[in-house]
Amino acid sequence: KLLDFGISKLVADDSRPDVTRDGSQLFTPEYASPEQIVGGNITTAVDIYGLGALLYFMLSGERPFGEQRGTLFEYLQSTLQNEPLPPSAAMRKRAAGDRSVLSLVRRVTGDLDNIVLRALSKQPNDRYTSVDDMAEDVRRFLVGKPVYARPPTVTYRISKFVRRHWLETSLASLFVVSLAGGFGISLWQANVARQQKEQAETRFNETRTLVNYLMNDLYADLENVPGGAALRVSIAETSQEYLDNLAATRPEDPLLLTETAQGYRQLGDMQGSPQEVSLNQPELAEQSYSTALDMLTEAERRLRRNDDEIRLRIAGERARTSLKLARLKFMHSYTADWAAYSAEAIAKFDALVQRQGDFDAWLGLSDARLLDADIAVYEEDWEAAGRSESWIGAL
Repeated sequence: KLLDFGISKLVADDSRPDVTRDGSQLFTPEYASPEQIVGGNITTAVDIYGLGALLYFMLSGERPFGEQRGTLFEYLQSTLQNEPLPPSAAMRKRAAGDRSVLSLVRRVTGDLDNIVLRALSKQPNDRYTSVDDMAEDVRRFLVGKPVYARPPTVTYRISKFVRRHWLETSLASLFVVSLAGGFGISLWQANVARQQKEQAETRFNETRTLVNYLMNDLYADLENVPGGAALRVSIAETSQEYLDNLAATRPEDPLLLTETAQGYRQLGDMQGSPQEVSLNQPELAEQSYSTALDMLTEAERRLRRNDDEIRLRIAGERARTSLKLARLKFMHSYTADWAAYSAEAIAKFDALVQRQGDFDAWLGLSDARLLDADIAVYEEDWEAAGRSESWIGAL
């Protein structure tokens, strides 16, 4: 038998140096390419076909078109008209359930099938351009790289990369899964936190509405009602309980803190404001005013740069509460720090007058100046009393 791998090529042919001289059809039928059979141009593509047929046999133990059982003409016709089975399919037929062979089938399926079938293409232009190219594809298969015989799809290239770097990709996949799991947990926790915050704000708003009703509406309505004094005490105690519950939730929003502080200021008015109908409980009133100032300090700490509207509201509430506490301390001769609270009230109201200039700010500043004059007279600081009286007269 003759295996023609281009060995008989006549390189001295002047007209076509790359074509083996034809005229006599000498070839081995099982390894003959279609162009050899029909007497076409014999190029190095014949060598590629012969190598493909040889690799097919080495892998599967079968010829690409089986053994010759009929006439030579019938065998050659089959070579020209039919497509060979992939080597893995031929191996599977021979395996007959042999597990050792089936494991080899899985190894051959895919890349090696494509390398062999490309080498056995009917058209010479569809085969590898050289033996080196075919050998390179076999080497790429052996090291786990994508082979040129298969379409370079993204999925295929990724799968080859993963097999080639299985440890690195396994660790990377584990990291990605962990990251995704952590991200999912973070989203779940954020959703739970958001729901809890919404529920807390709902409870806060409901309680705030109730406290405002108790202190502003119901308490005032009971002023002239027979037996209303006991009810007013009960309302004050209930309001303080609600406010303490609100404070215990530790609200972080500056506006919620400010509104809670306002509730404590109103509670202090109910308990012992010298200027309003109260329960004459100055000690409790001082505690409520002090709690309000503490909450306003926390609200200021939590302010953001662009919260100008809330900042003004805090300033107004602090001015009113400081004035209330200063008057309470002055009227009941508590610690002589009333002047400090009076000075803070004047400074806050003065800033609000400069910033807003509305009637409430002017009225609060006038009230603070009047208290400042009273304190100056009490302390026999006649110069300070004169300045306050001059300011009030100008107003």
